[in-house]
Amino acid sequence: IFRVNPKGDPQPPDDSDDSTPDESDHDVETFRSKYQLTPRQRSVPIHSPEIVDPDSFDGHADSETGGDRPNDTGVENRPIIRMAQAIQDELRQKPVREAGTPYMRSKYVPSFLQPEKTKSMATTNWFDEPSPDNSTRTERGIPLETTSYGNSALSRHDTIKEKIDHVTAQIYQLNGGKKFNINSPKQVAIALFGENQSTNKDVLEALASNGNEMAACVYKFRALSRELKREVKRMDQAEKGFRTNDYFGNLARERRTEMSAQGTSSAGQVAVAHGEPLLLIDASAYIFRSYHALPPLHHSDGTPTGALHGMVKMLQRLLLGRLFRGERPRVVLVFDSKGPNFRHELYPEYKANRGPCPEDLIPQFALVKEAATAFGLPQIEAEGYEADDVIATLAKIAVKEGVAVDIMSGDKDLMQLITEPNVEPAINMVDPIRFERVGHDEVVTKWGVGSKRLGDVLALAGDAADNIPGVPGIGPKIAASLINEYGELDNLISSTDEIRQAKRRESIIENAHNLSLYRKLVTLDEEIPISKMTCSLPLKQKGIRSLRMLDFDPDKLINFCRGMELRSCENQIDKRLRARPAPKSPPKL
Repeated sequence: IFRVNPKGDPQPPDDSDDSTPDESDHDVETFRSKYQLTPRQRSVPIHSPEIVDPDSFDGHADSETGGDRPNDTGVENRPIIRMAQAIQDELRQKPVREAGTPYMRSKYVPSFLQPEKTKSMATTNWFDEPSPDNSTRTERGIPLETTSYGNSALSRHDTIKEKIDHVTAQIYQLNGGKKFNINSPKQVAIALFGENQSTNKDVLEALASNGNEMAACVYKFRALSRELKREVKRMDQAEKGFRTNDYFGNLARERRTEMSAQGTSSAGQVAVAHGEPLLLIDASAYIFRSYHALPPLHHSDGTPTGALHGMVKMLQRLLLGRLFRGERPRVVLVFDSKGPNFRHELYPEYKANRGPCPEDLIPQFALVKEAATAFGLPQIEAEGYEADDVIATLAKIAVKEGVAVDIMSGDKDLMQLITEPNVEPAINMVDPIRFERVGHDEVVTKWGVGSKRLGDVLALAGDAADNIPGVPGIGPKIAASLINEYGELDNLISSTDEIRQAKRRESIIENAHNLSLYRKLVTLDEEIPISKMTCSLPLKQKGIRSLRMLDFDPDKLINFCRGMELRSCENQIDKRLRARPAPKSPPKL
Protein backbone atom coordinates (compact mmCIF):
# COMPACT_ATOMS: atom_id res chain seq x y z
CA ILE A 1 0.00 0.00 0.00
CA PHE A 2 1.35 3.39 -0.92
CA ARG A 3 0.50 6.72 0.59
CA VAL A 4 0.70 9.84 -1.59
CA ASN A 5 2.09 13.01 0.04
CA PRO A 6 1.02 16.52 -1.11
CA LYS A 7 3.89 16.66 -3.59
CA GLY A 8 2.60 13.62 -5.44
CA ASP A 9 5.49 11.26 -4.55
CA PRO A 10 4.62 7.69 -3.51
CA GLN A 11 5.73 6.81 0.01
CA PRO A 12 6.05 3.34 1.58
CA PRO A 13 3.52 2.57 4.29
CA ASP A 14 4.09 3.02 7.99
CA ASP A 15 3.89 -0.35 9.76
CA SER A 16 2.16 1.30 12.69
CA ASP A 17 -0.63 2.58 10.48
CA ASP A 18 -3.93 0.78 11.00
CA SER A 19 -5.60 2.01 7.81
CA THR A 20 -4.86 -1.12 5.74
CA PRO A 21 -7.96 -1.78 3.65
CA ASP A 22 -9.90 -4.96 4.22
CA GLU A 23 -11.46 -7.20 1.59
CA SER A 24 -14.39 -4.83 1.16
CA ASP A 25 -11.98 -2.39 -0.48
CA HIS A 26 -12.14 -4.48 -3.63
CA ASP A 27 -15.73 -3.33 -4.09
CA VAL A 28 -15.52 -0.03 -6.02
CA GLU A 29 -18.53 1.78 -4.57
CA THR A 30 -17.75 0.62 -1.03
CA PHE A 31 -14.17 1.84 -1.44
CA ARG A 32 -15.28 5.26 -2.71
CA SER A 33 -17.81 5.86 0.03
CA LYS A 34 -15.65 4.48 2.84
CA TYR A 35 -12.68 6.73 2.15
CA GLN A 36 -14.73 9.89 1.55
CA LEU A 37 -13.39 10.65 -1.90
CA THR A 38 -13.99 14.00 -3.54
CA PRO A 39 -16.19 14.17 -6.66
CA ARG A 40 -13.09 14.43 -8.81
CA GLN A 41 -11.60 11.32 -7.17
CA ARG A 42 -14.89 9.47 -7.50
CA SER A 43 -14.77 9.94 -11.28
CA VAL A 44 -11.52 7.95 -11.59
CA PRO A 45 -12.27 4.52 -13.21
CA ILE A 46 -10.44 2.37 -10.66
CA HIS A 47 -10.60 -0.91 -12.59
CA SER A 48 -9.57 0.63 -15.90
CA PRO A 49 -6.37 -1.14 -17.06
CA GLU A 50 -5.08 2.08 -18.65
CA ILE A 51 -4.67 3.83 -15.28
CA VAL A 52 -1.99 1.78 -13.54
CA ASP A 53 1.36 0.67 -14.87
CA PRO A 54 2.68 -2.12 -12.59
CA ASP A 55 6.24 -0.80 -12.99
CA SER A 56 5.37 2.85 -12.31
CA PHE A 57 6.34 2.69 -8.62
CA ASP A 58 10.09 2.75 -9.17
CA GLY A 59 12.04 1.53 -6.18
CA HIS A 60 8.95 0.39 -4.28
CA ALA A 61 7.39 -2.46 -6.30
CA ASP A 62 8.66 -6.03 -6.35
CA SER A 63 9.97 -6.61 -9.86
CA GLU A 64 9.67 -10.42 -9.60
CA THR A 65 6.08 -10.68 -8.36
CA GLY A 66 4.75 -7.39 -9.73
CA GLY A 67 3.14 -6.69 -6.38
CA ASP A 68 3.76 -4.15 -3.66
CA ARG A 69 4.69 -6.82 -1.10
CA PRO A 70 6.18 -10.32 -1.47
CA ASN A 71 2.91 -11.98 -0.44
CA ASP A 72 0.78 -10.04 -2.93
CA THR A 73 -0.34 -11.78 -6.09
CA GLY A 74 -0.24 -8.72 -8.35
CA VAL A 75 -1.13 -5.08 -8.65
CA GLU A 76 -4.19 -5.65 -10.82
CA ASN A 77 -6.15 -6.84 -7.74
CA ARG A 78 -5.15 -3.83 -5.63
CA PRO A 79 -7.60 -0.99 -6.46
CA ILE A 80 -6.13 1.27 -3.77
CA ILE A 81 -2.77 1.34 -5.58
CA ARG A 82 -4.53 2.20 -8.79
CA MET A 83 -6.24 5.07 -7.02
CA ALA A 84 -2.90 6.26 -5.62
CA GLN A 85 -1.38 6.22 -9.09
CA ALA A 86 -4.36 8.11 -10.53
CA ILE A 87 -4.22 10.78 -7.82
CA GLN A 88 -0.45 11.06 -8.25
CA ASP A 89 -0.88 11.74 -11.97
CA GLU A 90 -3.66 14.17 -11.16
CA LEU A 91 -1.45 16.16 -8.80
CA ARG A 92 1.32 16.38 -11.35
CA GLN A 93 -0.93 18.22 -13.78
CA LYS A 94 -0.29 21.96 -13.78
CA PRO A 95 -3.33 24.10 -12.94
CA VAL A 96 -4.85 25.79 -15.97
CA ARG A 97 -5.59 29.47 -15.62
CA GLU A 98 -6.38 32.31 -17.98
CA ALA A 99 -3.73 34.85 -18.87
CA GLY A 100 -3.70 37.84 -16.55
CA THR A 101 -5.52 36.10 -13.68
CA PRO A 102 -3.79 35.66 -10.30
CA TYR A 103 -2.47 32.23 -9.39
CA MET A 104 -4.89 30.75 -6.87
CA ARG A 105 -4.21 27.04 -6.42
CA SER A 106 -6.83 25.06 -4.59
CA LYS A 107 -5.86 23.27 -1.39
CA TYR A 108 -6.39 19.77 -2.75
CA VAL A 109 -4.91 17.09 -0.44
CA PRO A 110 -5.27 13.37 -1.28
CA SER A 111 -5.99 11.84 2.11
CA PHE A 112 -8.15 8.88 1.16
CA LEU A 113 -6.04 6.56 3.31
CA GLN A 114 -6.92 8.53 6.47
CA PRO A 115 -10.65 9.26 6.32
CA GLU A 116 -10.73 10.42 9.93
CA LYS A 117 -8.23 13.20 9.06
CA THR A 118 -9.74 14.26 5.75
CA LYS A 119 -11.44 17.37 7.04
CA SER A 120 -8.41 18.73 8.90
CA MET A 121 -5.99 17.93 6.08
CA ALA A 122 -8.20 19.53 3.46
CA THR A 123 -7.80 22.89 5.19
CA THR A 124 -4.01 22.64 5.54
CA ASN A 125 -2.04 25.18 3.52
CA TRP A 126 0.54 22.87 1.97
CA PHE A 127 2.04 25.81 0.10
CA ASP A 128 3.03 27.68 3.25
CA GLU A 129 4.59 24.75 5.08
CA PRO A 130 7.00 25.57 7.93
CA SER A 131 10.71 25.28 7.33
CA PRO A 132 13.11 23.40 9.64
CA ASP A 133 13.44 26.61 11.69
CA ASN A 134 9.63 26.67 12.03
CA SER A 135 9.23 29.81 9.85
CA THR A 136 6.74 30.10 7.00
CA ARG A 137 7.44 31.12 3.41
CA THR A 138 6.02 34.56 4.14
CA GLU A 139 8.35 35.08 7.11
CA ARG A 140 11.34 33.89 5.04
CA GLY A 141 10.71 36.68 2.50
CA ILE A 142 9.73 34.48 -0.44
CA PRO A 143 8.10 36.63 -3.15
CA LEU A 144 4.34 36.65 -2.98
CA GLU A 145 4.01 35.46 -6.59
CA THR A 146 5.35 32.07 -5.51
CA THR A 147 2.95 31.80 -2.60
CA SER A 148 -0.60 30.56 -3.06
CA TYR A 149 -3.50 32.05 -1.17
CA GLY A 150 -5.49 28.85 -1.49
CA ASN A 151 -9.15 29.38 -0.71
CA SER A 152 -8.62 32.26 1.71
CA ALA A 153 -10.96 35.18 1.20
CA LEU A 154 -8.39 37.98 0.79
CA SER A 155 -9.72 41.15 -0.72
CA ARG A 156 -7.86 42.87 -3.52
CA HIS A 157 -6.88 45.66 -1.11
CA ASP A 158 -5.38 43.20 1.38
CA THR A 159 -3.67 41.27 -1.40
CA ILE A 160 -1.92 44.40 -2.67
CA LYS A 161 -0.87 45.34 0.86
CA GLU A 162 0.63 41.89 1.39
CA LYS A 163 2.53 42.22 -1.87
CA ILE A 164 3.87 45.60 -0.74
CA ASP A 165 4.96 44.07 2.58
CA HIS A 166 6.81 41.28 0.74
CA VAL A 167 8.56 43.68 -1.61
CA THR A 168 9.45 45.96 1.30
CA ALA A 169 11.03 43.05 3.18
CA GLN A 170 13.01 42.12 0.06
CA ILE A 171 14.31 45.68 -0.34
CA TYR A 172 15.43 45.82 3.30
CA GLN A 173 17.10 42.43 2.93
CA LEU A 174 18.96 43.57 -0.19
CA ASN A 175 20.03 46.68 1.72
CA GLY A 176 21.77 44.58 4.34
CA GLY A 177 18.85 44.59 6.73
CA LYS A 178 18.88 48.39 7.07
CA LYS A 179 15.48 50.07 6.80
CA PHE A 180 14.87 53.36 5.01
CA ASN A 181 11.98 55.36 3.59
CA ILE A 182 11.26 53.71 0.25
CA ASN A 183 8.87 56.53 -0.62
CA SER A 184 11.76 59.01 -0.52
CA PRO A 185 13.57 59.26 -3.88
CA LYS A 186 16.65 60.63 -2.11
CA GLN A 187 16.91 57.70 0.31
CA VAL A 188 16.30 55.24 -2.52
CA ALA A 189 19.10 56.87 -4.52
CA ILE A 190 21.49 56.60 -1.56
CA ALA A 191 20.60 52.92 -1.14
CA LEU A 192 21.16 52.26 -4.86
CA PHE A 193 24.10 54.55 -5.70
CA GLY A 194 25.44 55.81 -2.40
CA GLU A 195 24.62 59.37 -3.46
CA ASN A 196 21.64 61.47 -4.47
CA GLN A 197 20.82 60.72 -8.10
CA SER A 198 17.70 60.40 -10.19
CA THR A 199 15.59 57.31 -9.53
CA ASN A 200 12.81 57.88 -12.02
CA LYS A 201 11.06 55.16 -13.98
CA ASP A 202 13.61 55.03 -16.82
CA VAL A 203 16.56 54.77 -14.44
CA LEU A 204 14.98 51.95 -12.44
CA GLU A 205 14.03 50.06 -15.60
CA ALA A 206 17.58 50.33 -16.95
CA LEU A 207 19.08 49.11 -13.68
CA ALA A 208 16.59 46.27 -13.39
CA SER A 209 17.31 45.11 -16.96
CA ASN A 210 21.00 44.91 -15.99
CA GLY A 211 20.23 42.61 -13.07
CA ASN A 212 19.94 45.08 -10.18
CA GLU A 213 17.49 43.34 -7.86
CA MET A 214 16.95 46.32 -5.57
CA ALA A 215 16.06 48.58 -8.50
CA ALA A 216 13.57 45.98 -9.71
CA CYS A 217 12.03 45.75 -6.23
CA VAL A 218 11.78 49.55 -5.87
CA TYR A 219 10.15 49.77 -9.29
CA LYS A 220 7.66 47.11 -8.25
CA PHE A 221 7.07 48.82 -4.89
CA ARG A 222 6.12 52.07 -6.61
CA ALA A 223 3.82 50.28 -9.05
CA LEU A 224 2.07 48.46 -6.19
CA SER A 225 1.75 51.71 -4.21
CA ARG A 226 0.00 53.35 -7.14
CA GLU A 227 -2.23 50.32 -7.51
CA LEU A 228 -3.11 50.46 -3.82
CA LYS A 229 -4.09 54.13 -4.10
CA ARG A 230 -6.34 53.33 -7.05
CA GLU A 231 -7.92 50.46 -5.16
CA VAL A 232 -8.58 52.63 -2.09
CA LYS A 233 -10.16 55.23 -4.35
CA ARG A 234 -12.24 52.57 -6.09
CA MET A 235 -13.47 51.18 -2.76
CA ASP A 236 -14.41 54.66 -1.59
CA GLN A 237 -16.29 55.33 -4.81
CA ALA A 238 -18.05 51.96 -4.64
CA GLU A 239 -19.15 52.75 -1.09
CA LYS A 240 -20.64 56.01 -2.35
CA GLY A 241 -22.34 54.25 -5.28
CA PHE A 242 -19.99 55.73 -7.89
CA ARG A 243 -20.02 54.21 -11.38
CA THR A 244 -17.34 54.74 -13.99
CA ASN A 245 -18.34 56.60 -17.16
CA ASP A 246 -21.67 57.68 -15.69
CA TYR A 247 -21.31 61.38 -14.91
CA PHE A 248 -25.00 62.28 -14.78
CA GLY A 249 -25.92 59.07 -12.94
CA ASN A 250 -23.30 59.74 -10.27
CA LEU A 251 -24.51 63.32 -10.05
CA ALA A 252 -28.09 62.18 -9.44
CA ARG A 253 -26.95 59.71 -6.77
CA GLU A 254 -24.95 62.41 -4.99
CA ARG A 255 -27.95 64.72 -4.99
CA ARG A 256 -30.20 61.98 -3.56
CA THR A 257 -27.64 61.27 -0.84
CA GLU A 258 -27.40 64.94 0.09
CA MET A 259 -31.17 65.32 0.12
CA SER A 260 -31.62 62.30 2.35
CA ALA A 261 -28.90 63.59 4.68
CA GLN A 262 -30.69 66.92 5.02
CA GLY A 263 -33.99 65.23 5.76
CA THR A 264 -37.31 65.31 4.00
CA SER A 265 -38.22 68.73 5.37
CA SER A 266 -35.36 70.50 3.60
CA ALA A 267 -34.96 68.18 0.62
CA GLY A 268 -36.67 70.61 -1.69
CA GLN A 269 -34.45 73.45 -0.53
CA VAL A 270 -31.34 71.37 -1.15
CA ALA A 271 -32.50 70.49 -4.65
CA VAL A 272 -33.25 74.12 -5.44
CA ALA A 273 -29.96 75.32 -3.96
CA HIS A 274 -27.91 72.85 -5.97
CA GLY A 275 -29.90 72.64 -9.16
CA GLU A 276 -28.33 71.06 -12.20
CA PRO A 277 -24.67 72.09 -12.48
CA LEU A 278 -23.23 73.75 -15.55
CA LEU A 279 -20.72 71.37 -17.15
CA LEU A 280 -17.88 73.27 -18.86
CA ILE A 281 -15.72 71.04 -21.07
CA ASP A 282 -12.17 72.06 -21.92
CA ALA A 283 -12.57 71.01 -25.57
CA SER A 284 -9.14 72.11 -26.80
CA ALA A 285 -7.33 70.07 -24.16
CA TYR A 286 -9.44 67.00 -24.90
CA ILE A 287 -8.78 67.30 -28.64
CA PHE A 288 -5.03 67.22 -28.04
CA ARG A 289 -5.43 64.31 -25.62
CA SER A 290 -7.42 62.33 -28.17
CA TYR A 291 -4.96 63.16 -30.94
CA HIS A 292 -2.00 61.74 -29.01
CA ALA A 293 -3.90 58.81 -27.50
CA LEU A 294 -5.48 57.38 -30.67
CA PRO A 295 -3.81 56.05 -33.82
CA PRO A 296 -3.75 58.27 -36.93
CA LEU A 297 -7.24 57.50 -38.21
CA HIS A 298 -8.40 58.87 -41.57
CA HIS A 299 -11.54 59.27 -43.60
CA SER A 300 -11.71 57.37 -46.87
CA ASP A 301 -10.89 60.63 -48.68
CA GLY A 302 -7.72 61.06 -46.59
CA THR A 303 -9.03 63.57 -44.02
CA PRO A 304 -7.46 62.90 -40.59
CA THR A 305 -10.12 62.02 -37.99
CA GLY A 306 -8.26 60.55 -34.97
CA ALA A 307 -8.99 63.44 -32.59
CA LEU A 308 -12.55 63.68 -33.92
CA HIS A 309 -13.13 60.00 -33.11
CA GLY A 310 -11.97 60.51 -29.51
CA MET A 311 -14.08 63.62 -29.00
CA VAL A 312 -17.24 62.10 -30.45
CA LYS A 313 -16.73 58.95 -28.39
CA MET A 314 -16.54 60.99 -25.18
CA LEU A 315 -19.63 63.03 -26.04
CA GLN A 316 -21.44 59.84 -26.96
CA ARG A 317 -20.72 58.28 -23.55
CA LEU A 318 -21.58 61.47 -21.75
CA LEU A 319 -24.74 62.68 -23.47
CA LEU A 320 -26.62 60.12 -25.55
CA GLY A 321 -28.52 58.62 -22.66
CA ARG A 322 -29.95 61.95 -21.54
CA LEU A 323 -30.58 63.19 -25.07
CA PHE A 324 -32.71 60.16 -25.90
CA ARG A 325 -34.73 60.82 -22.74
CA GLY A 326 -35.61 64.20 -24.18
CA GLU A 327 -33.48 66.20 -21.73
CA ARG A 328 -31.42 69.31 -22.47
CA PRO A 329 -28.47 69.29 -20.06
CA ARG A 330 -26.32 72.29 -19.22
CA VAL A 331 -23.17 71.40 -21.16
CA VAL A 332 -20.85 73.85 -22.95
CA LEU A 333 -17.70 73.29 -25.00
CA VAL A 334 -14.95 75.90 -24.46
CA PHE A 335 -12.12 76.37 -26.99
CA ASP A 336 -8.79 78.18 -27.04
CA SER A 337 -8.53 81.13 -29.39
CA LYS A 338 -6.00 81.19 -32.21
CA GLY A 339 -2.76 83.12 -31.82
CA PRO A 340 -0.99 84.55 -28.76
CA ASN A 341 -2.75 85.79 -25.64
CA PHE A 342 -2.01 88.30 -22.90
CA ARG A 343 0.46 85.93 -21.18
CA HIS A 344 2.78 86.08 -24.18
CA GLU A 345 2.91 89.84 -23.71
CA LEU A 346 3.92 89.41 -20.07
CA TYR A 347 6.43 86.63 -20.77
CA PRO A 348 7.50 86.05 -24.40
CA GLU A 349 8.88 82.60 -23.50
CA TYR A 350 5.45 81.42 -22.35
CA LYS A 351 4.85 77.96 -23.90
CA ALA A 352 7.90 78.49 -26.11
CA ASN A 353 8.94 74.89 -25.49
CA ARG A 354 5.93 73.62 -27.42
CA GLY A 355 6.19 72.92 -31.10
CA PRO A 356 3.67 74.06 -33.68
CA CYS A 357 0.30 72.35 -33.88
CA PRO A 358 0.54 69.13 -35.95
CA GLU A 359 -0.61 69.66 -39.50
CA ASP A 360 -3.02 66.72 -39.44
CA LEU A 361 -4.65 68.07 -36.26
CA ILE A 362 -5.41 71.59 -37.55
CA PRO A 363 -8.39 70.60 -39.78
CA GLN A 364 -9.91 68.50 -37.00
CA PHE A 365 -10.79 71.51 -34.85
CA ALA A 366 -13.41 72.56 -37.39
CA LEU A 367 -14.69 68.95 -37.57
CA VAL A 368 -15.06 68.82 -33.79
CA LYS A 369 -17.11 72.02 -33.88
CA GLU A 370 -19.32 70.47 -36.56
CA ALA A 371 -19.79 67.43 -34.31
CA ALA A 372 -20.71 69.71 -31.40
CA THR A 373 -23.29 71.43 -33.58
CA ALA A 374 -24.73 68.04 -34.55
CA PHE A 375 -25.07 67.17 -30.84
CA GLY A 376 -26.67 70.57 -30.16
CA LEU A 377 -23.84 71.77 -27.90
CA PRO A 378 -23.08 75.47 -27.30
CA GLN A 379 -19.47 76.45 -28.12
CA ILE A 380 -17.69 79.45 -26.60
CA GLU A 381 -14.28 81.05 -27.07
CA ALA A 382 -12.75 84.51 -26.54
CA GLU A 383 -10.15 86.05 -28.80
CA GLY A 384 -6.84 86.64 -27.02
CA TYR A 385 -7.68 84.29 -24.14
CA GLU A 386 -7.14 80.64 -23.36
CA ALA A 387 -9.97 78.24 -22.67
CA ASP A 388 -8.95 78.19 -18.99
CA ASP A 389 -9.66 81.91 -18.68
CA VAL A 390 -13.03 81.57 -20.41
CA ILE A 391 -13.95 78.69 -18.11
CA ALA A 392 -12.90 80.71 -15.05
CA THR A 393 -15.05 83.67 -16.14
CA LEU A 394 -18.09 81.52 -16.94
CA ALA A 395 -17.75 79.65 -13.64
CA LYS A 396 -17.60 82.89 -11.66
CA ILE A 397 -20.69 84.27 -13.39
CA ALA A 398 -22.58 80.99 -12.92
CA VAL A 399 -21.81 80.91 -9.19
CA LYS A 400 -23.08 84.47 -8.84
CA GLU A 401 -26.29 83.35 -10.56
CA GLY A 402 -26.65 80.45 -8.10
CA VAL A 403 -25.60 77.68 -10.50
CA ALA A 404 -23.05 75.04 -9.47
CA VAL A 405 -20.24 74.33 -11.95
CA ASP A 406 -18.38 71.18 -12.97
CA ILE A 407 -15.27 71.56 -15.13
CA MET A 408 -14.31 68.58 -17.26
CA SER A 409 -10.57 68.86 -17.70
CA GLY A 410 -7.28 67.44 -16.48
CA ASP A 411 -5.52 70.83 -16.41
CA LYS A 412 -3.99 71.53 -13.00
CA ASP A 413 -4.38 75.30 -13.49
CA LEU A 414 -8.16 74.90 -13.36
CA MET A 415 -7.90 73.28 -9.93
CA GLN A 416 -7.47 76.79 -8.55
CA LEU A 417 -11.19 77.32 -9.17
CA ILE A 418 -12.35 74.42 -6.98
CA THR A 419 -14.27 75.65 -3.96
CA GLU A 420 -13.74 74.49 -0.41
CA PRO A 421 -16.10 71.95 1.20
CA ASN A 422 -19.58 73.10 2.26
CA VAL A 423 -19.47 76.10 -0.09
CA GLU A 424 -22.56 76.51 -2.25
CA PRO A 425 -22.87 76.80 -5.17
CA ALA A 426 -19.77 74.65 -5.58
CA ILE A 427 -17.16 74.43 -8.31
CA ASN A 428 -15.62 71.01 -8.87
CA MET A 429 -13.68 69.26 -11.61
CA VAL A 430 -14.44 66.04 -13.47
CA ASP A 431 -11.85 63.68 -14.88
CA PRO A 432 -12.41 63.55 -18.67
CA ILE A 433 -11.57 59.85 -18.93
CA ARG A 434 -13.46 58.18 -16.08
CA PHE A 435 -15.83 61.06 -15.23
CA GLU A 436 -14.63 61.00 -11.63
CA ARG A 437 -15.34 63.99 -9.40
CA VAL A 438 -12.29 65.97 -8.26
CA GLY A 439 -12.94 68.19 -5.24
CA HIS A 440 -11.01 70.20 -2.68
CA ASP A 441 -9.87 67.10 -0.76
CA GLU A 442 -8.36 65.60 -3.90
CA VAL A 443 -6.43 68.84 -4.54
CA VAL A 444 -4.99 68.75 -1.01
CA THR A 445 -4.07 65.08 -1.41
CA LYS A 446 -2.26 65.65 -4.69
CA TRP A 447 -0.61 69.04 -4.10
CA GLY A 448 -0.41 69.38 -0.32
CA VAL A 449 -2.29 72.70 -0.32
CA GLY A 450 -5.83 73.88 -0.93
CA SER A 451 -7.06 75.23 -4.23
CA LYS A 452 -6.62 78.88 -3.16
CA ARG A 453 -2.90 78.43 -2.56
CA LEU A 454 -2.26 76.17 -5.55
CA GLY A 455 -1.19 79.17 -7.67
CA ASP A 456 1.56 79.97 -5.16
CA VAL A 457 2.85 76.40 -5.36
CA LEU A 458 2.86 76.46 -9.17
CA ALA A 459 4.71 79.79 -9.18
CA LEU A 460 7.42 78.42 -6.88
CA ALA A 461 7.76 74.98 -8.47
CA GLY A 462 7.20 76.16 -12.04
CA ASP A 463 5.25 74.49 -14.81
CA ALA A 464 7.28 72.68 -17.45
CA ALA A 465 4.23 72.29 -19.70
CA ASP A 466 3.86 76.08 -19.99
CA ASN A 467 7.61 76.79 -19.84
CA ILE A 468 7.36 78.59 -16.48
CA PRO A 469 10.75 77.97 -14.82
CA GLY A 470 9.89 78.59 -11.17
CA VAL A 471 12.61 78.66 -8.51
CA PRO A 472 15.53 76.27 -9.18
CA GLY A 473 15.81 73.47 -6.64
CA ILE A 474 12.21 73.75 -5.44
CA GLY A 475 9.67 71.15 -6.50
CA PRO A 476 5.96 70.81 -5.71
CA LYS A 477 6.48 69.14 -2.32
CA ILE A 478 8.97 71.70 -1.03
CA ALA A 479 6.83 74.51 -2.42
CA ALA A 480 3.76 73.14 -0.63
CA SER A 481 5.65 72.87 2.65
CA LEU A 482 6.85 76.49 2.33
CA ILE A 483 3.36 77.80 1.52
CA ASN A 484 1.87 75.86 4.43
CA GLU A 485 4.52 77.32 6.73
CA TYR A 486 4.36 80.96 5.59
CA GLY A 487 0.72 81.14 4.45
CA GLU A 488 1.14 82.68 0.99
CA LEU A 489 3.77 83.63 -1.56
CA ASP A 490 4.07 87.29 -0.52
CA ASN A 491 4.72 86.35 3.10
CA LEU A 492 7.36 83.87 1.98
CA ILE A 493 9.19 86.49 -0.09
CA SER A 494 9.17 88.95 2.80
CA SER A 495 10.40 86.29 5.26
CA THR A 496 13.24 84.70 3.31
CA ASP A 497 15.68 85.37 6.17
CA GLU A 498 13.75 82.90 8.31
CA ILE A 499 14.28 79.97 5.90
CA ARG A 500 16.69 77.58 7.62
CA GLN A 501 18.06 75.78 4.53
CA ALA A 502 20.83 77.94 3.07
CA LYS A 503 20.58 76.80 -0.58
CA ARG A 504 16.82 77.10 -0.55
CA ARG A 505 16.99 80.57 0.99
CA GLU A 506 19.56 81.80 -1.53
CA SER A 507 17.59 80.40 -4.47
CA ILE A 508 14.38 82.15 -3.42
CA ILE A 509 16.19 85.45 -2.81
CA GLU A 510 17.83 85.32 -6.24
CA ASN A 511 14.51 84.63 -8.01
CA ALA A 512 12.21 86.77 -5.84
CA HIS A 513 11.85 89.41 -8.58
CA ASN A 514 10.46 86.76 -10.98
CA LEU A 515 8.02 85.11 -8.58
CA SER A 516 5.39 87.82 -8.98
CA LEU A 517 5.56 87.35 -12.75
CA TYR A 518 5.24 83.59 -12.43
CA ARG A 519 2.25 84.09 -10.14
CA LYS A 520 0.51 86.24 -12.79
CA LEU A 521 1.19 83.63 -15.48
CA VAL A 522 -0.50 80.83 -13.52
CA THR A 523 -3.42 83.00 -12.34
CA LEU A 524 -6.64 82.60 -14.34
CA ASP A 525 -8.40 85.67 -15.66
CA GLU A 526 -11.97 85.67 -14.29
CA GLU A 527 -12.96 89.08 -15.69
CA ILE A 528 -13.30 88.53 -19.45
CA PRO A 529 -16.12 90.74 -20.78
CA ILE A 530 -19.02 88.78 -22.20
CA SER A 531 -18.84 91.02 -25.27
CA LYS A 532 -15.47 89.50 -26.16
CA MET A 533 -16.85 85.96 -26.10
CA THR A 534 -18.03 84.25 -29.26
CA CYS A 535 -20.84 81.77 -28.68
CA SER A 536 -22.48 79.47 -31.20
CA LEU A 537 -25.77 80.16 -29.41
CA PRO A 538 -26.90 83.68 -28.49
CA LEU A 539 -26.47 84.45 -24.80
CA LYS A 540 -29.91 85.54 -23.66
CA GLN A 541 -30.56 88.21 -21.09
CA LYS A 542 -31.03 85.50 -18.48
CA GLY A 543 -27.24 85.04 -18.47
CA ILE A 544 -25.22 81.86 -18.07
CA ARG A 545 -28.18 80.16 -16.41
CA SER A 546 -29.87 80.01 -19.81
CA LEU A 547 -27.05 78.03 -21.48
CA ARG A 548 -28.42 74.62 -22.41
CA MET A 549 -28.14 72.21 -25.27
CA LEU A 550 -30.57 72.45 -28.16
CA ASP A 551 -33.33 69.92 -28.70
CA PHE A 552 -31.78 66.67 -29.87
CA ASP A 553 -32.05 65.88 -33.58
CA PRO A 554 -30.92 62.26 -34.06
CA ASP A 555 -31.13 62.46 -37.85
CA LYS A 556 -28.72 65.38 -37.88
CA LEU A 557 -26.20 63.50 -35.73
CA ILE A 558 -26.59 60.30 -37.77
CA ASN A 559 -25.95 62.18 -41.01
CA PHE A 560 -22.81 63.74 -39.57
CA CYS A 561 -21.50 60.41 -38.28
CA ARG A 562 -22.28 58.73 -41.58
CA GLY A 563 -20.55 61.47 -43.52
CA MET A 564 -17.42 61.27 -41.32
CA GLU A 565 -17.55 57.44 -41.20
CA LEU A 566 -18.00 57.31 -37.43
CA ARG A 567 -19.71 53.95 -37.56
CA SER A 568 -19.67 53.20 -33.84
CA CYS A 569 -21.64 56.31 -32.96
CA GLU A 570 -23.93 55.87 -35.96
CA ASN A 571 -24.74 52.27 -35.04
CA GLN A 572 -25.45 53.13 -31.42
CA ILE A 573 -27.83 55.94 -32.35
CA ASP A 574 -29.57 53.72 -34.88
CA LYS A 575 -29.89 50.95 -32.29
CA ARG A 576 -31.44 53.32 -29.76
CA LEU A 577 -33.86 54.63 -32.36
CA ARG A 578 -35.03 51.12 -33.21
CA ALA A 579 -35.44 50.31 -29.51
CA ARG A 580 -37.55 53.42 -28.91
CA PRO A 581 -41.22 52.48 -28.47
CA ALA A 582 -43.55 53.52 -31.27
CA PRO A 583 -45.81 56.48 -30.50
CA LYS A 584 -49.24 55.53 -29.31
CA SER A 585 -52.09 56.13 -31.72
CA PRO A 586 -54.81 58.51 -30.51
CA PRO A 587 -57.85 56.82 -29.00
CA LYS A 588 -60.79 56.23 -31.29
CA LEU A 589 -63.83 58.35 -30.61
